[in-house]
Amino acid sequence: MSSGFDDVFNSLFDIYSRKYPHNPSGTLNFHMNKLCAEKGVSRVEAFIRIAYQNGIKVGEVEKLVSSGKSLDEAIRIASSNLSWWDKLIDEGLRVAAPPKSPEELELEEFLKSCEAKMRGILLSTTPTIPGYRIVEVLGPVYGLTIRSRGFGGRLAASLEALIGGELTALTHEFEKARAEALLRLVDKARRLGANAVIGLDFETSDLFAGIAIAFSVYGTAVKVEREK
Repeated sequence: MSSGFDDVFNSLFDIYSRKYPHNPSGTLNFHMNKLCAEKGVSRVEAFIRIAYQNGIKVGEVEKLVSSGKSLDEAIRIASSNLSWWDKLIDEGLRVAAPPKSPEELELEEFLKSCEAKMRGILLSTTPTIPGYRIVEVLGPVYGLTIRSRGFGGRLAASLEALIGGELTALTHEFEKARAEALLRLVDKARRLGANAVIGLDFETSDLFAGIAIAFSVYGTAVKVEREK
């Protein structure tokens, strides 16, 4: 019988690693969130219930059961007594999560840099922005970038395609291209004196039989002010 948090978490994570080797921490987190939403229970209670579903007993719960409580009632009481496990669960899932690849880290830094450069201008795919009124229309703006699907990226995508699932090599490349096109649109809008762009629309086009791909984004640069 497991008693302390480490024993319970490690035992449960071992089971999830065998059942869901692709992403045990993410799957466990998903199952907990799903149980929380469906049953209206805390994350600690969801964690303990999932542990019991997988044959892992918790010392605090077993003490209550031995005193005459039903298992369901014992889990509810123990979850309240062990509410401090909540932070330990999040920390355990964070530590157990698979490390990010250099490509993922590079993409994160690139997207953060783009977000920082786009601060101060409102972007919307709709023709209006709730809470704001348009005081001046400055004209259409666009952002465009053309990306070559390099040999390395195509090779990595081909290998991923053999086993199925997401083509992460191309996903990262497309994320960068989309952000770059949007950043160029924002730069053009700022030059016109805009503080917002409305009606954003993204488009992609294959070029040269798929060797390259064009990412473009269009919109209307406007000046807006908060409604009173």
